[in-house]
Amino acid sequence: MRELTCQQARSMVSDYMNGDLDQERIQSLEDHLQHCTSCPPLYASLVEVQRHLRQEQRPALSRDAILDLSRRISQAILDQQEQK
Repeated sequence: MRELTCQQARSMVSDYMNGDLDQERIQSLEDHLQHCTSCPPLYASLVEVQRHLRQEQRPALSRDAILDLSRRISQAILDQQEQK
């Protein structure tokens, strides 16, 4: 796979965090995160949000809710980047 743009990488972060990417895409995203100056803080923020959500003991907070929130946060950041 060719080098990813920030937008492509950011659109893959949720799937990456959830283990839903194939090995080729994992490698492409990890390569991007190693060399990009703007994407790693986004990734770190999402990891932190997901960690906090998992620590919550509320039974109403399902895995699907966490995944949905993670995807919505990623999309909001992408939308904000596109507006710049």
